[in-house]
Amino acid sequence: MLGSQTPRSVLENFASLAELIVEPFRDVRDPRVPERLRGQLGGYLFGESDIGTRVSQKAALSAMSVHFQIPPREIVFLHRRMTGVLVTLAALHTDLNLGPAVRTQLAGIR
Repeated sequence: MLGSQTPRSVLENFASLAELIVEPFRDVRDPRVPERLRGQLGGYLFGESDIGTRVSQKAALSAMSVHFQIPPREIVFLHRRMTGVLVTLAALHTDLNLGPAVRTQLAGIR
């Protein structure tokens, strides 16, 4: 669990990982989205993305920290579900803008 005793470097690594994970949900004009992943239809090019590899590499480095804890099984389950969806979108070579749908859903939660 991250808390007040967690070193700043660990918190920064976690924030960096979280920023990377939400890449497909950003507006493709966002400078944090690589140019090569910006589709002609205004969406994220899932079929061209290597986000799974980039996330895995960053997560593996974080897991080597003494502060790493295995997440609760609900989070692991959610991660697997999201990974399945992203793999499917990549296999279909989807050019999809998910940002508006996510923002609409989040607005409904508030």
